[in-house]
Amino acid sequence: QAAIVQAVREALKGLAPQVDVEFKQAPAPNHAWKYWVDVVVETSTGALFHGGSEPQDLPWPGKGKGKGGGSLPDLFWSAAEKASKYLQGQLASGAAVEVHLADQLILP
Repeated sequence: QAAIVQAVREALKGLAPQVDVEFKQAPAPNHAWKYWVDVVVETSTGALFHGGSEPQDLPWPGKGKGKGGGSLPDLFWSAAEKASKYLQGQLASGAAVEVHLADQLILP
């Protein structure tokens, strides 16, 4: 668990001067072993932005051979990196809301 937290912290370090990482496990139905990363960024003005990765199947021995498995820290780092890139784009835009919401707020 500590290696996963460190990998996620490393992937997100470019988002803010301070990065807090929490690791949580959620109960799942039988044979549903997934992982993902959710990221919440709080700006200096208190605005909150969310980004995340899509849930992916955890690799198991004999499952997914040749499909780019990897260590758990590597998998979580990659998921955090995807979420980070999305959030960097949102924050760089300077908009007060996420781009998809902004499309819905502009009325004729």
